[in-house]
Amino acid sequence: MSYGAAAPCEHTMAYRNDKEASMADDKGQTAADRQRIAIDQAYERRDWARSLGTTEEKLREAVQAVGNSADKVREYLRSH
Repeated sequence: MSYGAAAPCEHTMAYRNDKEASMADDKGQTAADRQRIAIDQAYERRDWARSLGTTEEKLREAVQAVGNSADKVREYLRSH
């Protein structure tokens, strides 16, 4: 007789897959969210700075100058 862990049922597996998918969904952002930079969120500053190849300080400066539109911030950073 084996007392090891029982294999999960298909309902448990479906729940796990749904939960893992939602957790990996980048904080539940929508397409509109990806066009805006939430400068007050540490993970957003870090991720956007990394993505745009700049520092968090320069990212803050850009957002202050042109607003939180990702496209406008990109343009600003290219020209400065």
